[in-house]
Amino acid sequence: MNTVPTGDTVSAVAVLDLIGELIDRGLLQPEDLSRHSLQLHLSHQQGFDAPPGPSPIQEQRIQEHHFIWLWQTLERTASPELKVRHALAIGSTIKPQATGLLANWISHCGSVGEALATFVENIRLMNPSEQWLVSETAGELVIDIGFRVGKGYPAIAMLRSAAALLSWVRFLSDKAVSPQRLLVPGVFQQQLAELERHFSAQISTQGDRLRLYFDRRILALPLSSSNPYLKDLLREKAGNLTKALSTNGSVRSQVEALLNQNLPAYTTIQTCCHAVNMSRTTLFRRLRQENTTFTELLEQVRREQYRALKAKGYSVLELSDALGFGDSSAFYRFVRKLG
Repeated sequence: MNTVPTGDTVSAVAVLDLIGELIDRGLLQPEDLSRHSLQLHLSHQQGFDAPPGPSPIQEQRIQEHHFIWLWQTLERTASPELKVRHALAIGSTIKPQATGLLANWISHCGSVGEALATFVENIRLMNPSEQWLVSETAGELVIDIGFRVGKGYPAIAMLRSAAALLSWVRFLSDKAVSPQRLLVPGVFQQQLAELERHFSAQISTQGDRLRLYFDRRILALPLSSSNPYLKDLLREKAGNLTKALSTNGSVRSQVEALLNQNLPAYTTIQTCCHAVNMSRTTLFRRLRQENTTFTELLEQVRREQYRALKAKGYSVLELSDALGFGDSSAFYRFVRKLG
């Protein structure tokens, strides 16, 4: 049985990998890590080869605030130019020993499209605060990457995720894939040349958003490591961990995490019931016990994301899609209610 710490948690593999990268790059000293958290320091000392304990390292969790602290450490200790280079390098590095449960799972999918859908649907296994929105338009595959508002992740964390996306697509498909173009946050205005060299694509800035445009045909690319048997085994492992995460904390926090993770996928109570492994009646009753309802939580998250995405320069159509509205009239009614 998996046990997880209380509060929001992230993959232990992701945390330990980032610690190692920052120390190797001289951006974090072991004594700084020890002062921040003795337990985190001990976990780093044990590394990826530590005795598994109740579960292997790929299934273990660490409180998210430690992960945020590590990213903020990179943000404040490096110059703007070096921050970008470090983030790109960290995202582009694939280490077999630093591959968590979700990364192992998608590695055995049949195609890039299946791997991407699996990752987005189960991103909570890596980090419940990271948000990917995938859409297709005019022959393009569009991927927006961001983090929950107010969590404290710096923009370089988004840049690392974009670099990791490209690196993994190339690694799994064994193809020299590149995006057609990117939109990046305005804070990277002075590093556009560096970003263009790395992504081999046209780069422009717009607000606080990070968006990648690919030829949608990459979705059909087969994965060289595809293995249906291992994929099914890892899906079962992931399902068990998801259930363990769902029993941790209040039902309200679980529903909020799902909505913030992938709002278009969880706009109906049925999809949330399936994700938290509860019947509709049970979910309704448990939320009532916490003085809320699914409708209230959905409206709350939509309001928060509407303001955040509008500030990033999203168009009306993009806002409607990102907030999970099935038609434009429902979206306009929602906007009018906001005043």
